[in-house]
Formats: sequence, C-alpha cells, structure tokens
Amino acid sequence: MPTLSASVSKGKGRATARFPSTNSDPESPDTHDNISGEPSTTGDLQPSPRPFPISFRQAWQSYLITAALAFLTLLFGAILALILLADSYAAPALKNVNGALSDSVGSDKFWNEAIVFQGPDSVRMTGVQRVPSSDGSAKRLELNLTVTARVAVDTDFIMGFREDKGDDEPSWWRERWKDLGRWGVSKVEIATMVVDDVSIYPSDAAEPLVEAKLCSPITVPLLPGVSARRDTSSLSLQSLSVPISIYPSQNSTLLLEFIKQSWSQGFFSVRVRASDLWVSGGKLHDHPPKLWEFSRWRNWLAFARPDVRLQLSLSIPTFQIPKPPSQPGSDLPNLADLLVLESFTHESPSQFVTPKAWDLLINARASLPHPFQSLGSKVGLGKGFPPLPFTISLPVPSGEGRHDNSSSLDVIPVVKVYTSPEFNETHVIIPLWGYVLPLSNSPDLPGAISAFVSSYLSYLPSPISIATPLYPSLTINANFPPPQHRLQLLRDVSIENMNIRPGSVFNLLDGNLGLLDVVASGTVHARVVLPRGFDVDLRVIRLWVDCLVYDGASGPPSDYSPSVGTESEPPVPEPFPLPDPLPPRAFGRITPTTWLNATSTITPHTNVTTSPEEGTSVYVTAQVVDVPLQVLPGRQGDLTRFVTKVLFSANPVPAGVRGFVAVGVSIPGLTTQTRADARAPVTGPRLEGNELILSGLPFEGNVLVGGRSF
Repeated sequence: MPTLSASVSKGKGRATARFPSTNSDPESPDTHDNISGEPSTTGDLQPSPRPFPISFRQAWQSYLITAALAFLTLLFGAILALILLADSYAAPALKNVNGALSDSVGSDKFWNEAIVFQGPDSVRMTGVQRVPSSDGSAKRLELNLTVTARVAVDTDFIMGFREDKGDDEPSWWRERWKDLGRWGVSKVEIATMVVDDVSIYPSDAAEPLVEAKLCSPITVPLLPGVSARRDTSSLSLQSLSVPISIYPSQNSTLLLEFIKQSWSQGFFSVRVRASDLWVSGGKLHDHPPKLWEFSRWRNWLAFARPDVRLQLSLSIPTFQIPKPPSQPGSDLPNLADLLVLESFTHESPSQFVTPKAWDLLINARASLPHPFQSLGSKVGLGKGFPPLPFTISLPVPSGEGRHDNSSSLDVIPVVKVYTSPEFNETHVIIPLWGYVLPLSNSPDLPGAISAFVSSYLSYLPSPISIATPLYPSLTINANFPPPQHRLQLLRDVSIENMNIRPGSVFNLLDGNLGLLDVVASGTVHARVVLPRGFDVDLRVIRLWVDCLVYDGASGPPSDYSPSVGTESEPPVPEPFPLPDPLPPRAFGRITPTTWLNATSTITPHTNVTTSPEEGTSVYVTAQVVDVPLQVLPGRQGDLTRFVTKVLFSANPVPAGVRGFVAVGVSIPGLTTQTRADARAPVTGPRLEGNELILSGLPFEGNVLVGGRSF
C-alpha cells in the first residue's frame, strides 16, 4: 500500500505519496522483506518486467559479421577452387617442361612441337673482338649477333590439350575446361624468359663448343588454340629481336672435329646447359610483385629451374657441294677444296697514303659454299661492323723443296688482308684487300717464296695458310689456284743486228776448220707479260739466255721445268741439259757465262691492246756482246753450211733460236734483308735484297744474221 510521508519545512507543508519503483534499489528494505521465496502479498500490485532492448547498431553489426564470414568462406572456397583449377593446368605443363629440361633423349621433339618458330628473318653481326674470358686467365673471341625471328609458345601442346589419335572423344566438360584454360592464357598474353650463360657441348664431350649469353630478357607471345603443327604456317606472329654474344671454344680442333663428324652423320647432336632459367608471365619489372599489386598478377605466374639440360639433334639442310661432290651424310671435303679464289690483283700504286706507305697492294675475291640456303641471304653485317683481319702465310717447304700440307710446319707471314663478307643463298662472298708485309729475316723465306712461284709457274696449286688474330688457335690450309691458261711470260723475242764471227783463237785440226771460239753479238728485245691480276711496277735488271741456234726456223717446242730463285748478285744459272736426240738443223748453243745487263720499260695493261688474260707488260732490252757460240756435238757440218750461206748470201740469212731465259726482276714491296748463305749450292733458290730471279722461261724467235759481218 502507499505510504505517506511528511515533509517538514519552514513555511507551508505538503504531503506526497511514494510508490515502489520497478527499478528499486536492491538495498531497499522492500526488496528483502520476503527472503523465504514465498509470494509477497504486495507483489501482485507491481507491473511485470520488460525484455532487454537490442539497439539498431548492435543488430547491424551482427548481420555484417555473419555476411563477412559467409563471404570469406565463399572467397576462400573460390580461391581454393581457382588454385585447384590452375593446378589442373599447371601440373601437366610443369611435368612436360621439367621432363624436357632433364637432359632426356628425345626432348628436342618436345621443343619442336612446343615452340612455334618462323624465320629467322635476319641475322646481324654487330661486333667482333677479343675480350677477357670468364676466369680472366686469357682472352677469347666474342661475336655479337642480333637475331630477328617470329616465335611463340604453343600452350595447347605444353598443357596437354591435344588429344592423341587413339583417345576417346573428349567430353563436353573437358572441352569447356580447355576453353577456360585457353581464355586464361589469352589474358596472360606473353611470357618473359631470363637465362644465364648457356653452354653447348658435343653429345660425347665434356668441353663446351660454344658459350652464349643472352644480353636481354626474351619476351615470347603465348599462342593458345593451335590444334596441329600444320596450322602454324599461316599464323601471323610478332617479330622478336634477341641480342646474343657468342664465345667459341679456343680449342679449334674440337670445333673442326665436331663439324666433320656432324657432316658425316647429317645432323648436329649437342647438349645444351644453362645454370638457371626463370620464366614469368607478363613483362619483366624492376622488382618482384607485391601482394597488393593486383595489376601485376601475371608476374605471380613464375617458374624457376636451376641446372637446365637439353639434348638436341638438329638436321643439316641437304644441299650439294659441286666441287668436290659432297652432301650431308658423307665425308666432309677439305676446306681447301671448298674455298675458291675467284679473282685477285697485285698493284703497285704510285700514290697511296696510309700510316705506312705500302708498295704492293692486294685485292681479291673468294667464295665459300654454305648449307643454310635462304638463311644465308638474311645474314649481314651491322652498321659500323669493322673489317675482319687475316694473315696469309707461306708454309716452309720440306727438305726436298716441296710443300707439305701438314699444319705442324712453320709458316712465314707474307700478306695482311681485310674482309667484310657478304652472304647469298648459296655462298659466302669474301672480298679481300690488303698489302704485302715486309718480309722477315727467316732463313726459310727464300725457299718458301721460291716454292710458291715455282708451283704457280708449273700450273700447280700452291698451298697457303690463313689465320686471324681474332681467333689465333684456328689455322685454315687452302690452295692458291694455278693460272687458268698456259702462261707465256716471255713473248716477242727477237735479236737485232745479230753477228757471228770467230773469236780471237782458232786452229786447224786434222785439215778441217775447227772453230774453237765463235762469238755472237746483237741486241735482244723481248716483252715480259705478267699474268692477269699482276699489275705491279716490275723492273727487269738482268737477263741470261740458254738457247739453241737453228739453221732456219726452230724446231718443235721441247718440255721444260721452270724454276725460281730470289737473289742479289745472283750466280749464273746452270745450263739446261741438251735434248736427246738433238733437234734437226740445230748447230749451236748460246750460253753466256755472265748475266747480261738489261733495261726495261713498263707498260700498264690498260695502255696496250692485249688479251684480258694478260697483266702488266714490260719491254726488255739487253746487249749481247761477243757471247760464246758453242758448236753442238756432231753438228760441225751444219755450222759450216750455215756460215757458208752467211758468207755468200747478199741478204741476211734467217736463223731460229729456241731455249730458256732467266731474268732478274725488282718488285717494290717485295724486299728482304736476308743474306744468302755462301755455302749454299748455286742451283738452289736464294734471296737477297729485292730481286726475284725467274728461270726456265721458254722463248722462241727468229733472227737475221748478216753475212758480211762474219
């Protein structure tokens, strides 16, 4: 019941009624009146308690938490599903790639299918030099190339989307699974590959043939949806340029043996090894992608593989080498037989400005066949590519004066040339230009030059050695070709004002006139014609003849063996053996005991009307004064008849001369300081100063002998 309480205050007072509050204080007496648990008599008058109210904010928090948990659950499930889906594509792809990178036999077949390759469109050589090796112990050859081709990766083959012919028809779900994978590949678009230094080995050797370094990452397009290899020829692929630095092995023997063996097999069998391979989707960036860089999600698709090994077999394109006949699968011909010298010229320019004034210049053109067909026409030199230097040397002849092609023999450098090769579909064209080097003081130099010129004049190939300072371990043995046409170095020989008279001594023997000393005098004129390409400033200094004199025209030509020596103050050549039997109407022999001093006038090839096979012409004049005329054995009667005709004829009597000439010539640029050994035989080749002795040159002419002078 309500209670009344009075409030006393100063002034008026008012009575108020208090009712128990529903939120009464637990310490109030009213809350402790009934401690026994029995119903209170006053409880029926109090209102029943209301439920605790939930605010709007608390309700929304509960809803958001529930939704977030559901979303995260779905997201985790989706991510897990995507991971499993991606693994369904990545697992077979990684299995195939790892199997192909495990140095297993047949991996080349995988890469032939996985890589779609068109080209190369061009191969540019941008530089060549010698650089320190990786360990710094020595220098090695570095060849810089830029290869342009069209390349793509056939992702259908790598991910196993192609069905074998024996497989059942794929289900609808599998086709949709493939379509989804191709769609994902199309979103990735490209892949970037970074490879460390690559080493290429022969299949059966531990020493690398070639080391290569990719100078920049390779970005390759990914190509989904290719059903078969035959479809790739019509594809339009993006062009790709890759700069590569190549370092050939310093063991040139290993390279040559590998080429020889591969040619005989018809294919190249190599092992490729790289220390590390890293492949990433998308383009390469400066740093790895962060988790929050979703725009670089392609870079999350990365693959790394250490110690990559490949076993590859590359077939050599079939082509026929005409001379000598050879093709892949047969024995490799000698390089000396393949290298063809198409043309050459020797020049002695009057004005030539260089750091050092060279007197004898060389220009030539050679060719070498190659098996790369249309690819050869796409190979070229980049802008600013320096000419390649080569040194041409003469091998030292063996003891019998003949060359031995063995590369173990010493060689003597004689010519320095440069070249900037050109390429077409069948050959490598090698233009050459350079100069003759100052000759060394080697005692083997006379024999080397003598053997070279003798082989050339005898229409035999002359062995030469070719080397380059860029790759010193490689020496190429080749042949300098003989002249295509028979040489006639000495032409238009004539003797003017020839007189025959007795010498200061004569006796009678057995009642017959026996001329113990008959001498001849006259002026010898001749023209020395150099072969085509020899446009040099040639000067004839001395001349020596060994000829038979005929009553009338000379007989048929006889065999001869030209020889060459190089000397200063040369000894007189030894006379040639007399022919056996003696030719008809030959009665005398002119063989001077000393050299005849000669004068010469050079006429360039362009100033005279001659055959295109001729080079420079040199007109020679020499005075023959009281040269002994030897009577041939058993031909005293022929001499008497000829002298009788000369004595009683009103006109000069025709006579014929046939024999051999030796000339001493001077060629600027062909000089040496080597002194001849005084103990050397006279018949051997000798070299001193700048004089070259050519002997054994055949000649034939007609002379008129005046009768009154006898």
